[in-house]
Amino acid sequence: DKVSGEDRARIESALSDLRSVQKGEDKAAIEKKAEALAQAAQAVMQQAQAAAGGGDAGGGPAGSEGASASSGADKDNVVDAEFEEVKGKGGRAGS
Repeated sequence: DKVSGEDRARIESALSDLRSVQKGEDKAAIEKKAEALAQAAQAVMQQAQAAAGGGDAGGGPAGSEGASASSGADKDNVVDAEFEEVKGKGGRAGS
């Protein structure tokens, strides 16, 4: 509800474009559409942070890193992953 209709349409369009190329095998096209979606979402996040007063609640180093990465060629090397720390002998939880 807090996102303008124009921004919402831009993100939904980028998401739709990504979904359509995702079915194929053209990696470059998929990456291009994913980048377009990320840029649209980042623009909305930056507007939200500016409207919220630009506080440091998540907008500090990560915000400046995202801004610099969007202009650099290294953004394609970003990896998003989840991990679980396993403690104990044998490397398995509950062992």
